[in-house]
Amino acid sequence: MIIHSIDIYGFGKLNDLQITLNKGINVIEGLNEAGKSTIMAFISSIFFGFEGKKKPHLRYEPIHGGKFGGAIKLIDEEQKIYKIERIYYQKTSGDVKIYLPNGEIVGESFLPNILGKINEKVFKQIFCFGLTELQQIDSLKDQQINDFLYHSGTGSVIQILNMKKQLEQNKQKLFKSSGKKPEINLLLAKIDSTKQGIERLKEKHGQHQSIVNRIRESEIKILEIDRKVEKKKEVLEWLRKIKQYLESFQRIKEIESKIKEYPKNFQFPENGVERLQSILEKINELEIELGQLKIKKDEVELEINKLQIDPFYEENQLKIIQLKEQLNYYQDQKRAYQSLKLELKNIQENIETKLNELGSPFTEDRVKDIKFSLNDKQHLQEISNQLQIKQEQLNDLKIKIDLKRDRQLNLKKAIQKLKQEIDSIKRNNQIDEIFPLVKNYWERLKENELEYRQLSQQKQVYLSQLKSIKNTNLPKSLYLINGFFFISSLMLIFFKLWAYGGLIFGFSVLMLIILSLNKNNAQKSLIKTIKYNIFILEQQLTNIQQEIEMIQTKALEHIKPFGFAKLDERTFQQLEELRIKNMHHEHQTSEKTNRVEEYNLELEQLEIELEQLEAVKKPTLTAEINALKQSWEDWMNNHNLPNDLSSLIVFDIMAVIQSTKDLVKERDNIIGQLEKINLFIKDFEDEVKDLYQLAEIDPSMSTEENIYQLANQLKKNETAKINLQHLHERLEEVNSQIGKIAKRLEIEKEKYQALLKYANVSDQEEFYRQARLYEQYQMLTAEKQQLLLAIKSSCKNESQYKQLLNDLQRWERGDLVNKIEDLNQELRERLQEIKNISEEKGQLQNQLREMEEDFTLSELNQKYAVLVSELSNKVKEWLAYSLAKHTLEKTMKVYEMEKQPQVLQRASEYFACMTDNQYVKVLAPIESNSLEVIRNDGVRFQPQFLSRGTIEQLFLAMRFALVGEFAKQMVLPIILDDIFVNFDSHRLANAIKTLEKLSADHQIILFTCHPHISSLIKQTTTEGNLIKLN
Repeated sequence: MIIHSIDIYGFGKLNDLQITLNKGINVIEGLNEAGKSTIMAFISSIFFGFEGKKKPHLRYEPIHGGKFGGAIKLIDEEQKIYKIERIYYQKTSGDVKIYLPNGEIVGESFLPNILGKINEKVFKQIFCFGLTELQQIDSLKDQQINDFLYHSGTGSVIQILNMKKQLEQNKQKLFKSSGKKPEINLLLAKIDSTKQGIERLKEKHGQHQSIVNRIRESEIKILEIDRKVEKKKEVLEWLRKIKQYLESFQRIKEIESKIKEYPKNFQFPENGVERLQSILEKINELEIELGQLKIKKDEVELEINKLQIDPFYEENQLKIIQLKEQLNYYQDQKRAYQSLKLELKNIQENIETKLNELGSPFTEDRVKDIKFSLNDKQHLQEISNQLQIKQEQLNDLKIKIDLKRDRQLNLKKAIQKLKQEIDSIKRNNQIDEIFPLVKNYWERLKENELEYRQLSQQKQVYLSQLKSIKNTNLPKSLYLINGFFFISSLMLIFFKLWAYGGLIFGFSVLMLIILSLNKNNAQKSLIKTIKYNIFILEQQLTNIQQEIEMIQTKALEHIKPFGFAKLDERTFQQLEELRIKNMHHEHQTSEKTNRVEEYNLELEQLEIELEQLEAVKKPTLTAEINALKQSWEDWMNNHNLPNDLSSLIVFDIMAVIQSTKDLVKERDNIIGQLEKINLFIKDFEDEVKDLYQLAEIDPSMSTEENIYQLANQLKKNETAKINLQHLHERLEEVNSQIGKIAKRLEIEKEKYQALLKYANVSDQEEFYRQARLYEQYQMLTAEKQQLLLAIKSSCKNESQYKQLLNDLQRWERGDLVNKIEDLNQELRERLQEIKNISEEKGQLQNQLREMEEDFTLSELNQKYAVLVSELSNKVKEWLAYSLAKHTLEKTMKVYEMEKQPQVLQRASEYFACMTDNQYVKVLAPIESNSLEVIRNDGVRFQPQFLSRGTIEQLFLAMRFALVGEFAKQMVLPIILDDIFVNFDSHRLANAIKTLEKLSADHQIILFTCHPHISSLIKQTTTEGNLIKLN
């Protein structure tokens, strides 16, 4: 359903206003107070009634009086035209008449059938809203809207949550981290007791501990060799770095030798070439300026020689002044004469134009005799009105035919698009092939990352212990006791008890030394153990990190064609979504095929309707119009007028005839005025002629020129002496300027010579050659600095940089290669030694296992194995519950991401389009009643944490999605009032693209006071309709 036209009889400050709208986007632009909000309120009032009289500011009764109300013409999808007219007569909300396509007139009760049975509140919240409604999410909480929003909601959510709770209870029965009664906890306690018994039996064997010690010694030897291998690797790495930069260092030596070829302390003026060119330009400018001043001097001297005084004009001064005073009046009369002649010519041309406009049957005499009565004009107006009404009906019929033609074209385009989508779905199957491989990589990556985090946490624990040990002090009580003894010894010495005081003082000093030694030895031993553990952990972390990088590299080969740069949680989820969407699209193939068949049937029905309109209704209206045209021609023949005149111009012809009569009368008056002015001009020109003949002035000039020439010559004679004096003053000023320019020119030439002298050259060409040499010198110096900087950047500090330069100076390439090969050989030998010690360690471990096969030990080992087996079964049961819970939680996440209502899925598409895919999804969480949005990095946000503009874009996307849901029962126009004021330029362009996409199925009416929005829509859309309000 679209609004074809709006006819406002009287509503607010608007009267007698007609607006015609098109399909697609209609932009109504106007300044503040132009009536945009009034038109928006008028549409809502026509559909749902005028406001009550208790709210006069919302009722919009006509300010300037007249009929209160208006009409809206609608066209539905079948191209049927409905006219809704609401006028205030008796009812407060207005009296309604609905003109149906079949000519029947019905009342307000029929309105819900046209509007899809929606209420006023839903219409103003979804289809007709401004910026204030857009900013309030509460306006989307009407019950009818919620029915559409959650019509496909999940009724099984409570059952899922109960299942999750039951799985957690079953896990707790099997195992608790701090419990004693759960079954796994009891088994662990029994296993621990059995293991202790086995250890006690092992101690009975004499050689057991000896073998264990030898195994530990083997492990220590392996660690020592590993440390030596690491040191060798560091040396090897340093030699490889020397080899890497040896060629650059040799290049530095070459550059240094080339630099020595240039003069010592080679110098050249800074920006010398630019400065030289600037001085030469200034010298050239000063020489030009000096030449111009000399020319100016010659011109002044020439003007002095030309000055002359003529005594003739002094004798005729009075007469010349009088003629000049009368000249203005003479010119006014002359201009008036020309103006009247031109006006006469224009009037005559207008008369001829009017006669030509009337045509050949009309002459000037015939026009004067033509007369029309008021009754004749009234009768002619009636025929014209009837003809216009029939013509409008014919135009409406043509519009209806055009709309059906447009629908026919749109159906053909839709059929073509559906066929292309079907072909595209059949080609897109690649995702199913690589998904199992990527899934395997993802599971391995998570396992490695989990192990890496656990080891990192253990490392942090060791570091914390190390820090704690370093900060640990002996108990303060021992220091207090020692201090007490020390103070007591001082008091005894003070009272001259030397023996007791000296004994106690020696005891306190000895105690302090013992405490300090004990503390240092214990700390050193513990610190050494912790550092060794940290070293082992760091090696394990490095291996895991390399494994993670290898998995990422292999995974990237498979996911890169789909636009992903790294395998992570978000990438894996998107691949799952692509796979599910691909499966979903495959299921849609049959649905799209059915839609093609439906469109073909509708296309056939449209062709039948078009044939009926063009073959039956259109000929009938054409015949009625022809009958009225015949009556018109008969009237014209009876009044001696051409019968081929149309109803649109006959009244204009009557007006032309009357204006022609007025022009003839005005022409006669102008002719009389021209005769009087011509007599005055002739007398004045005769008097002037006598004067310029005595003055011997060229008679070919005009009268005005002669008078001005006489006056100007008179003025020249009076001012000749003054002008002569001024010229002499100018000549002195020019001579002074010439002296100043000559001095400045001399200074610039001195600068030129000084610049050549600084560069130690004699002329300009030699100066340029010296500049090129200096540029080459600077390039060599810069290259040397870059090479040194590259070498320095590879070093960690200044001392390492100096060491690298010394080694580069010392090593030759052949010796360096041999040294690297020797180190590689030594590393291989060390690794073979580690292998031999490991084999010896394996033999010792086999001997240890043979000693443990004693009968009593075997019984405990069997009991231990039974307990471990039972524990394994319980752990499997616990893992089954854990896996079920994890699967359920993952399923809930997938359910939450993919099984959202259709409205939210459509809102996600619109919101992603408007934000350039910065936000990719809008969803309603299972355990929450609020909305959330998901950013492209997977982070979720609630609306209150978004910016003001982004919130408005979210709520706009929600409304557009609801429009699509309502369209299943009725397609209505979308009316928007300046909702883009908080959008930036980029998101404004995206929003307009979204509007264009929505306008394919819905009519859009946008009110705005911002010309840049109108211009952007006009540039972006192909069928936008712009209406400007005064």
